[in-house]
Amino acid sequence: MLCKHLGAVIISAIVLSALTQQGHAQKAPQSAQEQAAVSPSAPLMNDRLQSMLDAFAKSATHDQTQQVAGAIMASPALTQQLDDLADTGKLKGIELRPPVHTDTSPFPNTIDHGVIVLTREFLTQNATKRLFDVVIKDEILPNNLVFALGGLTFHLQNEDAVAAAMAKPGLDEATFLKTHMDDDAGSFIQGWNDVIDAAINENGNKPLTIPQQGMLDLNLRYRAVLEDGGKNTIVNAPSGKIEPTAQNVAAIEEILRHTQLLDFGAPMGP
Repeated sequence: MLCKHLGAVIISAIVLSALTQQGHAQKAPQSAQEQAAVSPSAPLMNDRLQSMLDAFAKSATHDQTQQVAGAIMASPALTQQLDDLADTGKLKGIELRPPVHTDTSPFPNTIDHGVIVLTREFLTQNATKRLFDVVIKDEILPNNLVFALGGLTFHLQNEDAVAAAMAKPGLDEATFLKTHMDDDAGSFIQGWNDVIDAAINENGNKPLTIPQQGMLDLNLRYRAVLEDGGKNTIVNAPSGKIEPTAQNVAAIEEILRHTQLLDFGAPMGP
C-alpha cells in the first residue's frame, strides 16, 4: 500500500531498533485513546455529539464509553466529521446493540436510519493493540476504532449520493454494484486517513516517518482492504494518507473483489 521502498525502510528500521534496544526494557507506545484523554489540545465534541455519547454511556460500560470517546477525539478530522453530521441531523445517535443484523444491513456494526450501531464484541476486537511483536523507535499503533468510525462516517456523508443513484430509473445490477463499491472504497480511504490523522495528532502534530507509517499499516486490523499484493496501485501522499483519486478508488475496489466482508459496513437498502 505504501511506497515501493517502504518495505526495505521498515526492515532496516526494525533491524536497527532490535540491535540498539537489546537488553533494554521497552516502553509500550501510548494509545491514541490515552493521548486524547490527557492532551490539552485534544479536539472537543460539540454539544449534539456529546449528548449522543452521554446517551451511549447509559447502556455501555465506562471502558466502552472511554474507548468510543477516545477514538472520536483521537483524530481531529473524525471529530469534525461527526460534529458536522450531528449538526446537520444526519447523525442521530451512537448506540450499543446486540450482534444482530438490521433489516437493511448485512453487518451487525452499521448505520441504522442515521444511528451508528456498535456491538460489545466489536469494541473488544477493535481495541488498539500490536499485531506484530516487532517494535521500532517512536512507533505509534493504529486506532482500529478510528478506522471503523471514519468508514461509517463516510457512509453517512455519502448516503444522499448513494440514494440518488439507487433512485434512478432503469437501475441495473452493474450500476448498483459499482455505486456500493465506490461507497465502500471511499469509506476505507477515509477510515485510513483518519487513522493517519490520529497518529499525527499523537505524534505532536509532527509528520510521520516512513517507518511510523509502515507500522501503522502492519498493525491495522483492517489492512487487508488496503493491501494490493505489492502492485503499488494505491498511491499514498507523503503524509501517508490516500487521496480519493480514481486510481486509488479503483485499486481498492479491485482488492474488495477478492476480500471477505468486514464486520462493519453501510446499509444496503432504505
